[in-house]
Amino acid sequence: MNIKVLSHIPGRMRLNIKGLYKNSNLLEAFVSKLNSEHIYTVKPNIYTSNILITYDKKHLKSIEILNLIHQINKDLYSHKKETGFNNDFPPLKTESITRTIESFVFGGVCAGLLLKPIIISMFTPNGLAKSILLLALGYPLIRKYADAIIKNHSLKLGLLGIGVIGLPILMGQTYTALVVLTVLYLSNIVDILLSSYFEKKLYNQSKNLYTSMDYGCEACNKISISTPILTAVNKIESLSLLLALIIMAVTNSPLVLLTIMVLSILNPVKLGVSLPYKAAYYNRLSHNILLYNIDSLLNIEAIDTAVFIISNTQYINPTIIESIRERGVIDIRVITSINSAKLNKLAADLGIEIKYYNPILEDLLKELQIIKDNMKTIAIISNDEKLMEAIVDKSNSYHISIVIKEDFNKKLNNFDIVILGNNIYMLGDSIDFIKYTNEKVLQNQLLSFWSYLIGILFTYSGVLPLYTWLLAIFSKVFVYFNSLMPLKNGYSYS
Repeated sequence: MNIKVLSHIPGRMRLNIKGLYKNSNLLEAFVSKLNSEHIYTVKPNIYTSNILITYDKKHLKSIEILNLIHQINKDLYSHKKETGFNNDFPPLKTESITRTIESFVFGGVCAGLLLKPIIISMFTPNGLAKSILLLALGYPLIRKYADAIIKNHSLKLGLLGIGVIGLPILMGQTYTALVVLTVLYLSNIVDILLSSYFEKKLYNQSKNLYTSMDYGCEACNKISISTPILTAVNKIESLSLLLALIIMAVTNSPLVLLTIMVLSILNPVKLGVSLPYKAAYYNRLSHNILLYNIDSLLNIEAIDTAVFIISNTQYINPTIIESIRERGVIDIRVITSINSAKLNKLAADLGIEIKYYNPILEDLLKELQIIKDNMKTIAIISNDEKLMEAIVDKSNSYHISIVIKEDFNKKLNNFDIVILGNNIYMLGDSIDFIKYTNEKVLQNQLLSFWSYLIGILFTYSGVLPLYTWLLAIFSKVFVYFNSLMPLKNGYSYS
């Protein structure tokens, strides 16, 4: 839940709560559970998402009210339903490749039913000449899809690509084969133009960074995020292919199957995840912030606890703490070996819990595990690179790791976010920026999902396949341009 403090004077606080919009259940929960002798009035508005609270400033602190609101929300909705992730963020298990292989095995059985017409069409002199010509025309595409299988880039893409080219040729449908090849080549041309434009924009953003930092987006090439929408698309894809194979076996026409296969090849749902993060990487790089291990950043919405593991008290001040709390991270903890009266007073004023530890790593790891066991979703933040490396190597008690460091170091890729120049004030800004990027990822996936689903419905309702394929190409164009938005985004305090 995203909570933003709009205004606050002791005894009166106005908040904006993102989840409150048209949510009568949450409204009732706030009104009933914020009912205490020290809270005078609670006035929520489900249309503006704002809530006005007046309270007894002598007996309550603002942080206590914020913690209470956060707890009410957790009680009303389980953590899993609220965030879409469980506490350990396990990868979503998909069987898309297995399902695809099963589909093609089933397709082989169906093709056996059509063996006679295949033999007749393939091995007449005229049919053989046409088949050789079509194979020659499609050779660059066949090689591309074969490479996808051999080099293990994408088994599913390779099988679909070779299948969609080979099936109409095997069945002697020259015109259909030519249309399929034309659409695939058109899609490739669009891909080349869009990717060239995208890469040019990235280069213009980062051309002055490579020489100074000597670093490219290695993490961008290792994105393997699984999302509920990707999982849903894989399941719909497998079911559609199976149904299309059955239709082909019954009607002796491959048109529906070919249409579904081409739609699956053109669907940009995976690009919709990777491209925004690639743009986000170069945007943050221009502000001396490195985004590594991009897979974990999709989970930043779930973070409700920030644990500062610090060796310098400059990183704890009211501006930083309030900046983080405004982003919905209400529970702030500090684990430090520095015991100072100034830090203790500051913690008391801000409602921060401080734990002191000796330099023994095991004690620190135990403390982190205790926090996680309390159903917390944790971001650990530290200026101690070596200590953080040890935590990352030996513990899974956190969900996102953030390091604040003076200078650049290629070995920092163990962490999720690295803020260079010791600029801790960029932390809240970067949380906003990553959430903005996640919104673009969601937009891309939703458009890809619905355009794919509409394409399937069009296919089964008899709409000309060319229209559905053009719809898929249009959705890919949208994904590329929408993914550039994080590159242009102006979030920055620097």
